[in-house]
Amino acid sequence: MGKRQQRDHFTAGRVAAFTCPPDKQQAIDWDGKQPGFGLRVTANSASASRTKHAAP
Repeated sequence: MGKRQQRDHFTAGRVAAFTCPPDKQQAIDWDGKQPGFGLRVTANSASASRTKHAAP
């Protein structure tokens, strides 16, 4: 398995600045403070929050 990347906490500025790379259809950024909480941005700049739940 790969090494986990250190992730920063979401801030208003970080969320506002997050964009989808031009060569991708979507990009997802995960929060470093709240496990399983992320932000998805699409190529047309639509954004949505995401949660990732682990099975018990």
